[in-house]
Amino acid sequence: MTKRGDRALRRASTLSGLTLLLAVSPLAAQNASAPVTLIYSNEEQVYFAGEARVPVPMRVNLVIVPTRPDIDKLPYTLAFVDAFGTEVFRPMPFADVAKQIGALPIADRIGLTIDGQKLELRRARPATCWVAIRKDKPKADGSPDWHFQQGVTLHDQGGRAMIGTGVADTQPVMIRMRNVIWPPKADGTPSSNKPSIVLYVHKPDQYDRSEAYAWGDPGAARIDINLRWMQASCGIDGMEQPSAVTPANFRG
Repeated sequence: MTKRGDRALRRASTLSGLTLLLAVSPLAAQNASAPVTLIYSNEEQVYFAGEARVPVPMRVNLVIVPTRPDIDKLPYTLAFVDAFGTEVFRPMPFADVAKQIGALPIADRIGLTIDGQKLELRRARPATCWVAIRKDKPKADGSPDWHFQQGVTLHDQGGRAMIGTGVADTQPVMIRMRNVIWPPKADGTPSSNKPSIVLYVHKPDQYDRSEAYAWGDPGAARIDINLRWMQASCGIDGMEQPSAVTPANFRG
């Protein structure tokens, strides 16, 4: 993961905002009869275009919820969102999106053409995390004090979440997750880099540069990071039982 690639991600972003991942329960919390929320993003296309120094396409995140007809009378609800899940301006009518993707998409990837740009969107996996940030001031007994937040939601195709904003004596952080599949080399041979699930930690004013990151096998149910001054643990919804760590039993 290079700094240049992260800078390209930031430059290419046409979406902005904070909070929300849409008012829909995570996959793990839905029963078999409930609509399954589908999240698609071309985060990896944007990242590797920046790495290859070719024209970087617009970043698009698309949320699809079946069986809830919207104003365009479609068999599913569509929303263009940013990496935090906040709904943003839609670059094309929903009806035009539906024509391109056809029936309800369940594939790992879908393609969209917007303003002449061919976009490759990958299906994301929602994740739920807990995050702890050590506060600037210790407790009265001199031991470290922590801001602990559970139920933090994001996804593995560039999803982001901000933690600690507005909390006294706490420096906020942002976490970001990617499921990286390296493209072939310029000569067509496979990349020697292994696919990886990656969890990044950013300072709020450093969207284009991570403080640190951890990575593991993309088939893992959970990914964790501990920087001493902050910790995070993220489980892929449906693969991992909800974490039992709470503010009451977290020990730092």
